[in-house]
Amino acid sequence: MEDIEKAYKIAEKTAGDLGMFKTDLAKADALLRDYGEKRDNLFNRMVSLLEKSEDGMDGEWKESCSSGKEALSSLNDAMPPEGGGGLPGIGLGSFYRGELKSWDENGSAAIALAAQEMATIHLIHSSLIEECKTALGTITEDDAGIQEAVKDLFPDAISFLKEIAAAVSQVVSKMRSPGQSGGAQDLPDRISAFFANMFKQISEESTRKGALKRKLDEQIKRVEQTKEQIGEEKINETLEEATKAIDSLQGVKDESYEARDWKEFGDRCKEALAKKHDECASRASELFEGGYEDLTKQAELSGKSLCDDSDKQAAWMDEIEQLFENIGGAIEAQEAIAESLAEGPVQQAIREVLNEIKETIRTSADQFKQVKEESEKEINAE
Repeated sequence: MEDIEKAYKIAEKTAGDLGMFKTDLAKADALLRDYGEKRDNLFNRMVSLLEKSEDGMDGEWKESCSSGKEALSSLNDAMPPEGGGGLPGIGLGSFYRGELKSWDENGSAAIALAAQEMATIHLIHSSLIEECKTALGTITEDDAGIQEAVKDLFPDAISFLKEIAAAVSQVVSKMRSPGQSGGAQDLPDRISAFFANMFKQISEESTRKGALKRKLDEQIKRVEQTKEQIGEEKINETLEEATKAIDSLQGVKDESYEARDWKEFGDRCKEALAKKHDECASRASELFEGGYEDLTKQAELSGKSLCDDSDKQAAWMDEIEQLFENIGGAIEAQEAIAESLAEGPVQQAIREVLNEIKETIRTSADQFKQVKEESEKEINAE
C-alpha cells in the first residue's frame, strides 16, 4: 500500500505543521490503513472476476467501484481533526482527488467488459467446435452410406449395357431361329426396367448428397462468419482496448499522488487478461485451424458429384454414353441385315423389335443425360 504509506507521511507532516493531537494523528493513520485494506480487498475481488467466465461481471465490477468510492467518502468524512476539512485539511487533497478519479475511471468497467467479451467468445468458439465435430461425424457417416449405395451403380450399368450390346448384335440371328426369339423381344422391357430403377436410385442418393453438401457448406460458412466477426483479430482488439483502459487508470496522477497501488492493480489485471486472451486465442486456433480444416477437407473429399471420386464417376458416365452410342450402331447393323431378308412375317417381326429397342435406347440415353444434369444441379444447389 505505497500510496497509503505516502499519504500517512504527508498527514504526519501536516499534523506537525497544524499542531494536531497525537490521538488525531493515530486515528488518521488507522483510518487510512482501514481504507487501504478495504481497497485491497476490492482489488482482489475485481482481479478474481477477470479469472471467471460468467455473465454480469461488469455489474459486480461497478459494484466494487461504488464500494470503493463509498469507502473513500467515509474516509474523508471521518478524517480528523473534527471540522478540519477532511482529507484536504491534512494535506491529502491530491490523494483524495486521485483516488476518486481512479475509482470513477475504473467504474466504467471497461476492463471487466473486455474480460467478459473474451469469455463469451471462448464460449461461442467452444460450442461451435463441438457443433462442428457432431456435424462432421454425421456428414461423414451419411456420406459413407451414400457411397455404399452407389458404389456399384455405374459399373453395373456398364456391365448391363455391354450385355445389351451383345444381345442386340444377335437379334436377327436369334429371331430367325425357331424358339429363340423370346430373348430379343424382351430386351426393351429389360432396358426400361433397369434404367428406371437406376435413375430412381441416382435421384434419391443425389437428394441425400445435396442435403449433406448444403449442411456441410452451411457449417463451413458459419465458422467463416464467426472468424470474421469474433476471430483472432477481434480477440486481440479486445485485449488492446482493455490494456488502454488499464494504462489510462495507471496514468492517474495529481501533484504528490502517484497512484502506485493502482499501477500494481493494473499489472495484475493485465496478467489475468493476458491469460484469458491466450485461452481464447488457443480455442480460436482449435476452431479455425482444426475444426474448419476438417470441414473443408470433407468438402473436398465429397466433391461435387454423387460419387466422392468425381474423376472415376466422370469416366464411368463417359463410358455409359459411349455404350449407348455403340448399341445404336449395333442396332443399325442389325437393321441392315434385316433389310437383306426376304419380306415376310419374320422380317416384319425383326423390324418391330429393333425399332422398339432403338426407341428404348434413345429414350434411356436422353433420360440418362437429363438425370446426370439434374443430379449435378441437386448436389451443387446453394
